[in-house]
Amino acid sequence: MTVKPRERPADPDDDPVESMLKKTGCLELHYKVQECIATTKDWRKCQTEVNDFRDCINKHKKPEEVYSESELPTATTDRTCSDCIGLVDI
Repeated sequence: MTVKPRERPADPDDDPVESMLKKTGCLELHYKVQECIATTKDWRKCQTEVNDFRDCINKHKKPEEVYSESELPTATTDRTCSDCIGLVDI
């Protein structure tokens, strides 16, 4: 079996966050958020940029399995503990 060496970034100064954002296509929106914050000195004034960036990132997240309360797996049994005593080796 051959083990491949870990791939290294072309440039050791590459920012891993920027690399991830390039893959998602959200890098330019990230820059817009940074530019707005640098210009206004107040992230609260950059909500349009922040929301656009968040929407882009959310499109690229892996969906998580979500259950509604009615879909939650449940453990039910018709036996009482006294019914189980003979079934379990101690």
